Amino acid sequence: MTGDPQAVDPRMATLGDDLVLLSVWQGGGKLPAPAATAVGLMGSELVRLAAAGRIDIASGRINVLDATPTGDAQADAALASLAALPRPPRAATWCSRPRRGICDAYLAGLAAAGTIRKQEQTRLGFIRVRRWEITDPARVQDARARLDAIAAGTGKVDLAQAAFGGLAHAIGVPGRLYPGRDGRDRRKRLELVADGQLTDSVSEPGGHHAVAHSVHAASHAAVSAAVHSATHAAVSAAHSAHSASSGHGGGGGGHH
Repeated sequence: MTGDPQAVDPRMATLGDDLVLLSVWQGGGKLPAPAATAVGLMGSELVRLAAAGRIDIASGRINVLDATPTGDAQADAALASLAALPRPPRAATWCSRPRRGICDAYLAGLAAAGTIRKQEQTRLGFIRVRRWEITDPARVQDARARLDAIAAGTGKVDLAQAAFGGLAHAIGVPGRLYPGRDGRDRRKRLELVADGQLTDSVSEPGGHHAVAHSVHAASHAAVSAAVHSATHAAVSAAHSAHSASSGHGGGGGGHH
C-alpha cells in the first residue's frame, strides 16, 4: 500500500493474506469457515485503509478522506465501493456484507504470488473437490510466528497486533491452532485482544494519533462483525444438524 510511510505499518499490508493463509493451512487446504473469513477480510481492508489514511471512522461510520488508489487491488476495491456510497456506512454493517467472491480473490492473489497452488480432484467420478497446497511454507511460518508472539505474549499489544490477533480470533483460527487444554491460555489471550482490552493505542509510531484512533475503531468494528458472522454460522449449522438428527429419529423434525 502507498500513503504516508510513517502511518502505514508494513504488517498491515499482509493482514488479509495472513488470515487466509493460516486458515487454509489449518483447514487442510480449504477455508474451514468461509463466511466468517469473508467478513474478516472486509475488516482487514477497513483496517488497512484506516492505516493508510484513506478513511476514518467517526460515530461508528466510515468517512472516505482520500479516494486515491493505494496500489493494492483488494484494498482499492474496498475503497472504491466506499467512495461510491451515497452516505457514510456504519463500519460494522459494511464489514458484515462482504464483496462477492472476496475469498476467491485473496486465494487467487496468493496463488499468483506462488504462495499456494490450486489442486482439483474428482471423487466418485463426478464430484469436483478443490484444495489449496501451501507452496511457500516459510511464508506461513512467518504468519504463524507473529500470531504465536501475540498469543504467548504478556502486556499490551500494538495496533497491528490487535488487528491480526483480533481478526484471527474472530474467524476461528486460534481454536484450530491452539487446541485443547494446552492452548487454553493462548486462546484466552487472543479473545482479550479481540475485545480490545489489551490494545495500546498510544504506541503508534510517529505520533499519528488520528490515524491510530481510526485503526483502533476499524479493528473493533471489524472484529465485532466477524465474531457475529461466525456465531451466526455456528448457530445455523448446529440448528441444521439438530433438524437432520430429529428427522432421522422419526417424526421429530418440525420447525422450532
